[in-house]
Amino acid sequence: MRWMNNRFSKSPKPRRLVLPRSRLRDVCGSLVPTVLPARPRRSAWAAFLQQFISPPIYILPAAGVASIVIGHVKDAAFVFGVVLLNPALRTFQE
Repeated sequence: MRWMNNRFSKSPKPRRLVLPRSRLRDVCGSLVPTVLPARPRRSAWAAFLQQFISPPIYILPAAGVASIVIGHVKDAAFVFGVVLLNPALRTFQE
């Protein structure tokens, strides 16, 4: 095991790649900045309605209707509140 300690105890010196300043200006001057194309902005209503394209948003209103059917109106109101609050917060976050 002694050979392992000697082998790994010495870390190699990092190599530095150094360009002369004149060459560095030539290289950096020829680079084109990377810019992503701007996405067209959606309206707030479009962003809000887009949040309803998700399977949990389809399941939760069904659970709210089922809660009303069995007589749990407070639970149904809470579920429908969450269904409306979640997309509103996500739209605001965008």
